[in-house]
Amino acid sequence: MVEEYLKTIANGKNEEAEEALRMLYINYGSRILSYANRILNDRQCAEEVLNDILLKVWKKAKFLSSLDQPLAYITTMTYNLAIDYKRKKKEVIVDDINIYLNNEVTFEFEKTSSSLKLDRALEALTEIERTIIILKDGYDCTFYEIAEACKISYKQARNKYLKAFNFLKNSFEKWEK
Repeated sequence: MVEEYLKTIANGKNEEAEEALRMLYINYGSRILSYANRILNDRQCAEEVLNDILLKVWKKAKFLSSLDQPLAYITTMTYNLAIDYKRKKKEVIVDDINIYLNNEVTFEFEKTSSSLKLDRALEALTEIERTIIILKDGYDCTFYEIAEACKISYKQARNKYLKAFNFLKNSFEKWEK
């Protein structure tokens, strides 16, 4: 379905392309927004990420339509953009710590520290494991949907998810000690 929308957008016929982008937003916008909001814990920033992603999809539709897994690529773009927003927010928080040393700023700094640990742990995963974690936990996809999107079997999708999830869990347990 995503592939069809991307092909229509890539063909460049204005009304059809705009309608395809609108349908992409209707069918997948809430997933992208929800995933970005999980990373950012800020609905307004998540909405900005969603808008930026839709703009990138519009501009890169031809490239995206040529991919085997365009939804996984869009998910990765969402993750990267949300992390960029989070890093910018962290820079502001770190600068503000010198001015406002209160519990709220300290708490925000700690949340950002945890998300940086998550970033490091995710970077240690293979691309397919990262994609599966993002699709399962970020988009609430079923293992059947993940298997279809990644062009692997249901059993492989489930096993790779469990392996990656356990790795992330163990990584956080190590950092807590």
